[in-house]
Amino acid sequence: MKSENTLLIVAIIAVVVSMAGLYITYDSINLVRQKITGLATETGDVNITIESQASINITSAGGSGGSKKVDFGSGYVTAGKDYATLATNNTMVDGTDWNSVDGGFIVENIGNVNVTVAIHSDHNAAGFLSGTSPLYQYNVSSTDAGSCNYTTGYAGNVYEDMTDSVVTICDVFQNGGTIDEMRIDILLRVPSDSKTGALTETVTLTYSQV
Repeated sequence: MKSENTLLIVAIIAVVVSMAGLYITYDSINLVRQKITGLATETGDVNITIESQASINITSAGGSGGSKKVDFGSGYVTAGKDYATLATNNTMVDGTDWNSVDGGFIVENIGNVNVTVAIHSDHNAAGFLSGTSPLYQYNVSSTDAGSCNYTTGYAGNVYEDMTDSVVTICDVFQNGGTIDEMRIDILLRVPSDSKTGALTETVTLTYSQV
């Protein structure tokens, strides 16, 4: 009997201890919850202003990286022919000794905005080459597909007469790693009665942010 009473007392004590433990645990959790829900917050901002930068660069000319010159070298119209045709797409017809040039002007939009691009030269064909029916032309194409949205009236990939007047060739020249490059090929038709000597023309590209 005494043994049973002892066991009963131990059991009661165990229950009381367990209840006390549960109460303490609950109270602790509730206190932590109150502390968490009572936290104050503060926010801050990070500000940066990125300026627009319009810039293009001729990265290659005449098939030579880093060059800005198309050089056909020295030559003459083949005997008995009215003219020779030279172009930067590796075209050489009825010409003797001139360089075969494979590569026009490669132009890259190196800025962070789209730009409009226009072209002009010092002279037209008559002023540059002279002679009978000379040609001095350019052809714009997108090296990266979609890099240039051509201006109204010019579809691209077509030879047009170079002039000393500024002509827009690309309404929107894209910026971006895979759509920011175009090519400008040059074609010359040199008459047999053209000027002689070293002839040089400067091609100028003007651009502005769209």
